Amino acid sequence: MTVDRQIHDEGLDRLRRLADLLVTESLSDAEWERLGAVVDDVLDAHPAGVEGAATRYTTVFRRGVEGGEAVGTAEHPIASGRSLSFPPFEGDWDGHRYVARARFGPAFEGPPGVVHGGFIAAAFDVVVSTAAAKIEPLPVTRRLSIRYLRPSPLGAQLVFEADPVAGEGRQVHVSCRLADARGRTLGRAEGDCAGLDPERFGDRFPTGPAGSSGPNGSTSPSAAIDHG
Repeated sequence: MTVDRQIHDEGLDRLRRLADLLVTESLSDAEWERLGAVVDDVLDAHPAGVEGAATRYTTVFRRGVEGGEAVGTAEHPIASGRSLSFPPFEGDWDGHRYVARARFGPAFEGPPGVVHGGFIAAAFDVVVSTAAAKIEPLPVTRRLSIRYLRPSPLGAQLVFEADPVAGEGRQVHVSCRLADARGRTLGRAEGDCAGLDPERFGDRFPTGPAGSSGPNGSTSPSAAIDHG
């Protein structure tokens, strides 16, 4: 199916704004019913759900493994905001440093008025692996240690700065800082990534439908997070 990216992205933006609205008490019962009817119409048109459908990132990642090329996160559902479970990142390189910006709305609330720490951890993970790709084209996170220093306010621009350093073999260490728009440090993370060997990993790459298990039965290439 050919997708018009502009229509797609505009629709995702509307759905993200809707997600923020849904966590408030702004909708009337009639609006909830109308929303449910619209959603049912879309779901009824796709009775098979996601069975047999590969995600765009799965396709891109598989091509990267097969060609040994850098994958990046532009098509990743979290980094791009296409999963609705995360706001989109705006990232770029400043020399050897990767800088990414994001705003978390009410749908991502933890304590009142503050971004949930789990979303901050996921953001660190994405930023760390993106920075590691500067050195290793197919990085996966092996360890991620996070220190939360100040609350991250909802709706504010948050800035992630990541500095990758090559280690032994395919190893990459990344130091990452989270700051607000005023430059105050809100958190820090240290991540260890490893570059995949396409020849060794290719035969273990998930080739089934979206959500199929990868190596060792996991559905993600990332390892567990250490919040030490």
